[in-house]
Amino acid sequence: MNKIKEFIINPYILSALALYPILKDIMDEKQIIIRCLFALFTVSAIFSIFAYHRYKASIREINLLFLDNYDFYNWEKYRDGMVSRTTEQFYSRGACLKKHHRSDPDGGYKMIGEIITPGFLFSGWIYSPSNRSMDGIADRLAIEDKNNNGYGFIVAHFNNWVGIERRDNGNGTTIGKPKKHKPPSDQWYHFMFYLKEMGEINFYLYSHNGTPLVSIKAKDNKYINFDRIVVHGGYPYYIDDLKIISI
Repeated sequence: MNKIKEFIINPYILSALALYPILKDIMDEKQIIIRCLFALFTVSAIFSIFAYHRYKASIREINLLFLDNYDFYNWEKYRDGMVSRTTEQFYSRGACLKKHHRSDPDGGYKMIGEIITPGFLFSGWIYSPSNRSMDGIADRLAIEDKNNNGYGFIVAHFNNWVGIERRDNGNGTTIGKPKKHKPPSDQWYHFMFYLKEMGEINFYLYSHNGTPLVSIKAKDNKYINFDRIVVHGGYPYYIDDLKIISI
């Protein structure tokens, strides 16, 4: 929009113009301009302050709880699995996490740094090579507690479906209704796993360019406290730019 249109549609300018016929009878043009400008700046300042505090409030409501998008250190083995930092593939910043030993439920985990409860979004990027082991061609991540109870997802490349899982002592059980979908291979895809209060779970997949691919939902509230991210599934596959934010 050009400057002329912005000037014309500004509601404060319109108000001032509407008052001009009335004001011109009781004061000269210079006084009218000064008073209108003062009113405009005053109203604008009030709205700016209000908007700033609303912005600060929204930042406080959305907190970054976890981020791993380069270091990928302090990941531990889970059961007989293995994950480690690699530069073989990466979505951003030159390195990512690779799951490269044994199939589900074996893998690796990293502590979040605090106990979190439902009301968060877990997101990241996954690269699944097409030539991976037939021992279990599935990408499976979860948010769990110290007993490996929690919730996660499965992206199954071997027979093309996605689902939401509950983890009981690390073992995965599909909850809700899975969906048939052929997930991407040999390219990065984005996932968003939203665990809401009252046990509602939403899972979304997006292509590398942001195109929505599939969404699925389930409901379960058996577990409510979590302290770690766990990489399960087959091998090898790559994970990058992991985040958890509270909403």
